[in-house]
Amino acid sequence: FTIPLAILFIWSWFSTKYIVKEEIIIITSGPVKKRIFIRDIKRISNTKNPIAAHALSFDRLEIVYGTYETELISPRNKEEFILLLKRKNPGIEIK
Repeated sequence: FTIPLAILFIWSWFSTKYIVKEEIIIITSGPVKKRIFIRDIKRISNTKNPIAAHALSFDRLEIVYGTYETELISPRNKEEFILLLKRKNPGIEIK
């Protein structure tokens, strides 16, 4: 049981990435692959929320999108990441 869990942890650690395309963000972490339409993002805020997430740091961004959906991520350069998304969707609220 410990070895499969360790493999999953290592896989997630080394494969976590956030790719910003023209209309979507692709979040990959181990076996999980999530797509968020940039047009659906309502708010981005800084958080240190310790809940399990597709983030390798506790210095995270919370992305609120859709009706009541959220994702926690930790891009290397948070300011650059936010600016990139704001250029694609100027209606995103930054908190």
